[in-house]
This record gives sequence, C-alpha cells and structure tokens, in this order.
Amino acid sequence: MKTLDKEKLHLGEEIEDKTENLTQGENDKLTNSDKEILEKYSSDFVKSLVENKLSKSTASKKESFTIKPSFVFKFSAVAAVLALALILPLSFSNSTKVYDSVFEGESAIRLKGKSSALFVYRNENGKAVRLSTGTKVSEGDILQLSYVCADPEYALIVSVDGNGVVTSHFPEDSTDSALLEKGGEFPLSYSYKLDDAPSFERFYLVTSDKEFSLDSIEDFLLSISGISGKIDIEELSNLVGSEVSISDIMLIK
Repeated sequence: MKTLDKEKLHLGEEIEDKTENLTQGENDKLTNSDKEILEKYSSDFVKSLVENKLSKSTASKKESFTIKPSFVFKFSAVAAVLALALILPLSFSNSTKVYDSVFEGESAIRLKGKSSALFVYRNENGKAVRLSTGTKVSEGDILQLSYVCADPEYALIVSVDGNGVVTSHFPEDSTDSALLEKGGEFPLSYSYKLDDAPSFERFYLVTSDKEFSLDSIEDFLLSISGISGKIDIEELSNLVGSEVSISDIMLIK
C-alpha cells in the first residue's frame, strides 16, 4: 500500500481500494509519525514547501500546466500531515530538538545525556537571531553556526546548497572529523555568507564516537539534501563504521 494511502486510512479518509486496511502496528507507527511531523513542522512551513514544489513544477512545465490564481491553500493539522506525506518521509532522524535559548556567546545552552545539536543564527541589524528549519533566507545573509555537545564526540559540520555544493564548516581546515568542545554552546570561529545558490541551504552536524571523514559521507549527504531528502541513520552509521547521530537545519531560499 502506498504511504499516502496509509496516511489517509489512518486519518479516516477513503482510498480507492476499499479492501485495504491498516494493522494496529501500522496505526501506532503512523500516530507517532504524525505527532513528530506536527511538532517539527508548522502549517506555514508545510505551505511554503508545497508552494515551492508547485512553483518549480510550474516553471519547468509552463506550456502544459498553470496554477490558477483562485487556488488557495487552507492548512489544518490533518492537511499538514497529508501534504508532508507527499513531500517528506514519514520517518525522522534522531536530530536533537532546538532549545528556546538565544545565543549569548558562552554556555547559553546545556544538554543532559549524550547529545549534540546544531544552531544557525542570522545577523539582523547586528543582533544574532536563531533560525529554525523552514526559515526563508536570501543571498548575502550573514550566518553564524554554533553547536552544543554533552559528551566528547567526533564531528563534522557541513552544508549542501541547491547547486549540490558541499561546504565543510567544522573543522575549519580539514575534512576529517574533530572533537567537539563539551559543556556549553560554542560558535564557529567565522561567519558564513550565503551565495546565490537556489532553493535551499541545508546544514548538518554529524557526530560519532569514532573518527570519520567527509569523503565517507559526502555522497550520502548529497543524496538526501533537498526538500524531500530522507535521513537514513542506519545507512549513515554503516558508512561511518560506527553509531552516529545527526542534527540538521534546512533554510529555504
């Protein structure tokens, strides 16, 4: 059964094949998945993703397809889940949640347990404003990356843009992983200016208890980057040769 059909059945919608039903296990899995979706993605973000996807389709098929001006999105929680079933995977990485704390330069955020998180800030009139997944950004925006780490871990911080360009941000002078500093929030030693790459800029913090290199995960990151890219933790762990965690933030252009 198609993923979208499963989601429709779970939400009480009808599908073409009336003989199809969900098992209790499938229902439970979708309940948890829907909860994650609605916690992680706002309806406004879903709307922007769908409109972005439709606008790209329209641009490439101008002669055969046109969106009428009267076509208006009206998003509810159910609509958000169904829309994301179309453009996002119904499973998520073990990304660390973003904490409600503004970066202040030192130890603004502390984590309990073995965990790490990536944060992206934008310079807005001299003030660092933290960005979340789905934030709209533009060419020329000045970004600052920072991280928190509860336990010593080897890590790489990289980004992939809409042109498929992979940029390494940490460590600054190597494509091999390095140990993160432990205990508070640490900014990277330089800021990052967005260029004219289209569509998106997606940042990743990949951590492991063993050393690894960008070469081992670069193709994987390229394959998952974009609006509908699924993060398969098991595959990533196999590439690194050790258990990994990943924190990601995708900014929309």
